[in-house]
Amino acid sequence: MKQSRADQLADQLSLDILRGVLPAGTRLPSVRSLAKAHSVSASTVQRVLMVLETRGLVRSLDRSGVVVRDPERHASLSVWPLLVRHGHETPRLALRLLDDVLATRRALAIDVVRAVLTGDRAVARAALAPEVAAFVDAARAPDRSAEHLCAIEHDLLRSVLIVADRPAVLGILNGIEQVVTASPALVEALYADPQVAADAWASLLLLLDHADPLSLMPLLDAALTAADDKALAIVRGLFPQPETP
Repeated sequence: MKQSRADQLADQLSLDILRGVLPAGTRLPSVRSLAKAHSVSASTVQRVLMVLETRGLVRSLDRSGVVVRDPERHASLSVWPLLVRHGHETPRLALRLLDDVLATRRALAIDVVRAVLTGDRAVARAALAPEVAAFVDAARAPDRSAEHLCAIEHDLLRSVLIVADRPAVLGILNGIEQVVTASPALVEALYADPQVAADAWASLLLLLDHADPLSLMPLLDAALTAADDKALAIVRGLFPQPETP
């Protein structure tokens, strides 16, 4: 879907802030000056500034106009898919973000699985076994697509969070999914070998049946870390490499 001029300008200014072209503390030009510089109406600029403020990238101050905020401290999660979509322009920033997003997703997964294992495991297994089986079957299907596997795996993660009664984490996961799916290259890399993900989910059922499942959590953590590292290595190879002096 084609972006409106306001959306285009909001993304352009957001990227300038994320890349440091507009450093924190910079005072933006007046609405009239921005409108003239970008050949848009003043009302369009006002909408753009509202978007930037919602994203946590600027702040309106009395008598000081609109000032750029430090994105490291204040940017909302809604900004990161934008940065990932433009990863080829700023590969270092994008890869750093993707690495952290996957690490966060991994940490959340381990924490939630631990919560499931310390609860009623029989109830959890009954709730999750059909969805795990459906994902494993999809991963083995000859006509599988990375995009489809990504969607149903995140649905499976949502089910785990519901079983674990973690509604706040569910909101975080939805934001993480937006970042991951903003990079088609990352999605393809994550499911380049779908059997890895299938084995990880199958192991969840084994953990639910194990006499001492918590003792095996380090093995699950190591397997998930290795899979994420492999995916990031593939994506890193697709991005432009910095020139050596």
